[in-house]
Amino acid sequence: VKIHIKLCRFINVEKHAVRLSDKKDVFLIDLYKSAKAVILVSGDKKLLKEASSYSVNTKTLKEFEQEYF
Repeated sequence: VKIHIKLCRFINVEKHAVRLSDKKDVFLIDLYKSAKAVILVSGDKKLLKEASSYSVNTKTLKEFEQEYF
């Protein structure tokens, strides 16, 4: 647990004008953009497709593992 706390940082999450078919996923795009994340990893194919239209770099878990491990 201690290592996770050292790696974490708190951020203010701003709401962005994002419309997704599943409204429960909007917070993920807001978090991605507010944190200036590099990759959004998800198994939700619909989310990955829709997020890409908002300039979000997306990968499935398999793609992420193949590229980084």
